[in-house]
Amino acid sequence: MALSVPTAASADPAGPPAIRVDVQHPDRFVDVDGGELTVSEDSGTAAKTRVVTGHTSDGLPFTETLYYGANITHAQETPADDSGDAESDPDPEISVQTIVATTPTTLSISWRAQSDASRFELFVDGTSQGVQDDSSFVVTGLDADTSYALRTTATTVARTVTADTFDPEAWADKINAETAAEEAGTSADPTGDPTAGAPTADPTADPTGDPTAEPTAEPTAEPTADPTADPTADPTAEPTADPTADPTADPTADPTADPTADPTADPTADPTGDPTADPTAEPTADPTAEPTADPTADPTADPTADPSPNEAQTPEFSTSQNLSVRTPSAPATNSARKLNKAARAAAPTPVSTTDFKYRTFIPWSTIEDGGDWSDQAIQKACIAQSNVRRHANESAADAAHETFLGDNRSFQQPADDDDHPYRTQTAVHVDWGEGHVITDKDTGYTRILDENTGKVVATRQAGTDHITFKVNSDFAEGYAHVNIKHFANDPFCPAVKQFGSISYHAFVDFYVTGLVRVAGWQYTMPSHEAWVRWNGTQNWSNLFHSSATHLYCLVVGGAEVPVVIVRGGQPSEHPTWCAQPLKALTNRSTDRWADVQNGMGITRSGQIWGVGDTGVLGKYAYYGCSVNTLVNPFQVKGLQSPKLTNASRAAYLLTSNGQLYSWGGWYGMNGHDPDSGTPTDSPQGVDGSWRYFDAPSDGRTAIGVTDDGTIKVWGANPDYDYDGYPADPYQFTTPTAISSGIDFVQAAVFYHDVIGLDSAGNIWHRVDNYDADYDGHAHHYTWEQYDVGGKTFDEIAQGSGRGWALRGDGEIYSFPDTGGDVDDVPTYDTTIDGATNLRSSGYSVSVLSGDSISGWSSWSALNDDSYWTDAAPNVPGKLTSANDFLASDGDWYSFTVAYNDITGESVGSWSNVGLPPSSSLAPDEATFPCPVNT
Repeated sequence: MALSVPTAASADPAGPPAIRVDVQHPDRFVDVDGGELTVSEDSGTAAKTRVVTGHTSDGLPFTETLYYGANITHAQETPADDSGDAESDPDPEISVQTIVATTPTTLSISWRAQSDASRFELFVDGTSQGVQDDSSFVVTGLDADTSYALRTTATTVARTVTADTFDPEAWADKINAETAAEEAGTSADPTGDPTAGAPTADPTADPTGDPTAEPTAEPTAEPTADPTADPTADPTAEPTADPTADPTADPTADPTADPTADPTADPTADPTGDPTADPTAEPTADPTAEPTADPTADPTADPTADPSPNEAQTPEFSTSQNLSVRTPSAPATNSARKLNKAARAAAPTPVSTTDFKYRTFIPWSTIEDGGDWSDQAIQKACIAQSNVRRHANESAADAAHETFLGDNRSFQQPADDDDHPYRTQTAVHVDWGEGHVITDKDTGYTRILDENTGKVVATRQAGTDHITFKVNSDFAEGYAHVNIKHFANDPFCPAVKQFGSISYHAFVDFYVTGLVRVAGWQYTMPSHEAWVRWNGTQNWSNLFHSSATHLYCLVVGGAEVPVVIVRGGQPSEHPTWCAQPLKALTNRSTDRWADVQNGMGITRSGQIWGVGDTGVLGKYAYYGCSVNTLVNPFQVKGLQSPKLTNASRAAYLLTSNGQLYSWGGWYGMNGHDPDSGTPTDSPQGVDGSWRYFDAPSDGRTAIGVTDDGTIKVWGANPDYDYDGYPADPYQFTTPTAISSGIDFVQAAVFYHDVIGLDSAGNIWHRVDNYDADYDGHAHHYTWEQYDVGGKTFDEIAQGSGRGWALRGDGEIYSFPDTGGDVDDVPTYDTTIDGATNLRSSGYSVSVLSGDSISGWSSWSALNDDSYWTDAAPNVPGKLTSANDFLASDGDWYSFTVAYNDITGESVGSWSNVGLPPSSSLAPDEATFPCPVNT
């Protein structure tokens, strides 16, 4: 019995008309039939986030939100000016970028994308709503008062363009030659220019530079120091050069020029010669070759290469954005007051703070392991030259066994305690209450690893002088804009200090409603990721992410046409986008948590999110690796008040109508695979109707109570002793009864210890008959009621070594587990006034008492001095596990304990995980690569 996962949206032509929105005409408020909408409230056209509410001609409430922001460029364009400080940039052009409107059963969306996009797609809760040639979509058949996750994509299709070329090996040879010459005390470059031979001009100075050009002179300088000077005075000058000729060999030069001059000065001088060739070159050189760079440095001069402009088929390119929207409720009456109230309730709500972090990182463990031949050629050249400056007694050969360390990770959200897991980071904090914007910048550590010894031989940190911010805010309108210009160079590549820059330019818009939008451009090496959080929560939502390409995308710098073909290696590289526009948008989720436990939560809309052990994360389940960013493996709709249990190896959902679903499930813990007990990667139904369910966090045994009061277990058999008792299997792969005739309402298990609570409030345990005849079973249990003087209980929990029970007056009793002895005696331990929500994690136990949470070890008896008390989150809510608190407003709080090195004490604290994320990373993006020890 598989759990049905219905689509979130479907065509419903007979339903009420949806709203028509058009990003090109943002001031029109009509439905798809042309009917006028009644606007009740409009925040005004001046606001950067404009919210319009009212009702349709059919008397249904609607909410329409218009998001403004910076316009972006064509997918093949880079900015006109990459130089200078962000403060000197003019403010970008602002216009409406995205419009989304909802009624109780419909939504409409329209957005601006890159101007050359021709294919558009909308996903609602992960389900595609089709592909079309414009960005305006209408979806019907939705549920009222429900959150939906939207994802839009706009694709620039492949096409033929003129691409730049780059030869990493030729570039590396030139760098190595300069290094060898420097070691020998000579110069490989007669001009003395350390950047000679690099493929392009400084991206911070000339974004239109040709990556194949040979910058043999300062771009702004005259090519010779004195045009009247005798060129023969310069021992490095061309012996045949005409002192009056243009040394750049302009092919349009006067055909009557000195016949002894360099033939590059006159392309018509020798119709059989190569006008670009060196005077010593073979006379058979191709006369149609490019009349520019030295063929030893310019890969287009390769005699085997096509000398004509390089035409290449570009890869497809897509931009995407994620939004969380909520449909209004459908009031029972069509009074204007109730319609307006329902519309306002679905509108975005203000936040107190917004945090933004943009990180770049190298995903590989090392360049040697993760990069291809082109990356390795570039890194070897950089390391060889860095050795000259790092260790004077080392030669270029010493670099052969050295490599750059990467960050060895995939995409992951920031953490307060992470230690520079990035190449660079820019951060923005917007405090809407205080009315200020704080910016910050940082770089990670660049390390060189000796592959022979496994030791880091050098560490440097790149500077931040060329990472700049410009802030423009209008808090009265609930808006802040930050212009980020980012150039950061590899500190180990001095010969390419003008070229090896991690570069991007981002215009980031922040709104008090929680929406964050970015537009701009980036070079595609290394990986880029941006994250957003609201109100200082622990959880971050991903704004965008892009995977690393190759190091040559750093070396080529600011290409006029940012499509690059690599020459010189086998096999030839496909064309690569080395620069691309940025366009992304996300907002604070409109969804709320319905239940949370042990790193996993289910939302009111049925989305399941989780972190940690991937065994319970469905399609994210990569063996031996884990996820530290909340991901959304699946969505289940239509469940009634689901109660979530995360038992590490398996997870469960129990609904209010007695349906139980499970997934994951090592040791047969999913309860629905009688043959092998193997894990499942999506929720499957467990046979039976259930009034209660629990599973300890150790992930061994699941326990439940059926509607007739029977306790059943599956997974690891609590009665298993050892293989000498064939009647006691190691595991049960389906629910197996261990009680009968008692009307149980709760049950708890930890390893071999099991207790139950009946409908009258009595506590029961199992007693072993040691005198029973051998019949293949290790134990012969019968159920007996504990004698507690007639007292009854409301809740039970089982921990390691003891069971626990809570009375309504706050009295707490413990039940020692001594292997099923008949004389086990319960003890009164203490009273915690107002205690509720008795929870056990297996090794610790906790209760909620008013605005405090108390906890203790499950191993020993409890007394007035043996438990700790911490303040609970200062909001109404309930404990859902020993370490999780679900607030009534839908926020999730998690309790963590940290060891204080100074005091030697362990200190616990509650952190707000926050609302559900607005978007999820894909499985191959969110999973940690298993660590590589270096």
